[in-house]
Amino acid sequence: MNPAVIDRLGDLNPQLLRELKGRLQRRHLIAVGVLSGFVQLVLYRFNDWLSLVQSLYWLEAIALFILGSYLIHQDIAKEESRGTLYFLRLSPQSSRCFYWGKLLGVPILLYWAIALAVPLQLLAQIKAGIPLIWLLSIAWIFALGCGFLYTMALLMPLNAKTPTNPLGTLTLSGFVGILYAFFIFRAFDWPELTYGGYPQTWFNLPVGSNPYLGFLTVTLHVGLLARGLGWVFDRRFRNSRPQLHLSQGQVIAVQTIFQLWFLGWNWHALNGIDVSQTEFADSIAQVGFMAACLILGLATLSVSSWSSSRLSWWQLVRKQSAIVAIVWLPWFALYPIAAILKLQSLLALLSNINLVLSALVFYWITACFSKKFLKALTVCATTIALLSIPTLLFQGWLQLPLWETSTAQMLSFNTTIAVAIGQLLQTSLTVAVIFKLTQWVKPRAIAPSSLNPKQGD
Repeated sequence: MNPAVIDRLGDLNPQLLRELKGRLQRRHLIAVGVLSGFVQLVLYRFNDWLSLVQSLYWLEAIALFILGSYLIHQDIAKEESRGTLYFLRLSPQSSRCFYWGKLLGVPILLYWAIALAVPLQLLAQIKAGIPLIWLLSIAWIFALGCGFLYTMALLMPLNAKTPTNPLGTLTLSGFVGILYAFFIFRAFDWPELTYGGYPQTWFNLPVGSNPYLGFLTVTLHVGLLARGLGWVFDRRFRNSRPQLHLSQGQVIAVQTIFQLWFLGWNWHALNGIDVSQTEFADSIAQVGFMAACLILGLATLSVSSWSSSRLSWWQLVRKQSAIVAIVWLPWFALYPIAAILKLQSLLALLSNINLVLSALVFYWITACFSKKFLKALTVCATTIALLSIPTLLFQGWLQLPLWETSTAQMLSFNTTIAVAIGQLLQTSLTVAVIFKLTQWVKPRAIAPSSLNPKQGD
């Protein structure tokens, strides 16, 4: 490389220069070039032009999303195990400098292999008659996906109990990355060379079927997710045991934005367009399930001590529940459906909430008794026995669908009333267990980052 370019790059991002100098060796470039050429030759020999384009896209997606995540995971794990990450934290470089140095530098040989395939990809697209704008659009969407998955790969070794094990990163990156690529390619009709898209709308805007709105929607969603993980990494980089708690204002803002976003996706169904009354009632229950997960998750993330902050925890739950009610209750109250169907919809919603509360109880038990296995086992057994009383009573003895989350199974008025009593009993027991847990355990941090302290912290 040109010394002037090296000096300039070192001034802009010393971490990137460090990564490039360690990887851009002549033997590495030649080996990767030979491998890339061999793969291109094999694909060229056994595919027509259209199949060649699709094969190259899929191969690039698998390489970028899975192999790239693995490389970054292994690199950050080695930095931490060797102790060099500690010195990098003390260096004057910013977390953003380290972040971009890793994302651009660690997979540089992978980028080199893909860059060598670009001429063949351009030739195949021209021969197959595929618009070049497709190449640019998919390349940009791939870049966004890499930003999200690579940031996740940076974070996982820092928070995992065994940072040198890449299995979790490989599994998660493989699942999310392949699913992401599938939905991208599914939107394009390759034989007809048209954009098919999806029927989704957001506040009646055709974001699924319009290619420009779809492109903008994917950019905003994946970009915001990547930036959110980047914010978490900024805090995690400077502190080996951070307390990533959100303030009450941040929790309220996140909840409000999410509910308005979710309202936009359900606007079509809420206005009763091509939706039956039963489907509307079931959709309200599903919305409630999503809201309950987010309410409890944000409240738990933002409060670090049960004994001293349990009032703040319940306060956050109440405030977030009020936001959800303001957004969704008018639709439920004013929508013209039968009263019995509204009651059944509320029961399905209550069933979902009970499931989330039960999961929260066992998460808290695990968090508080992580180093006391026998005590945790005793508490879990007692809790399971207590929470199983309504289930045994209604589903075992009375043969009633206590945990039914669909209105289709609650056919009669008497069945609906019986299930309502069972769900209220289940809710009362679960809430009682939550209150009792705060008295059984000593005050301690329950933030996820404090559950797996590492040596030397």
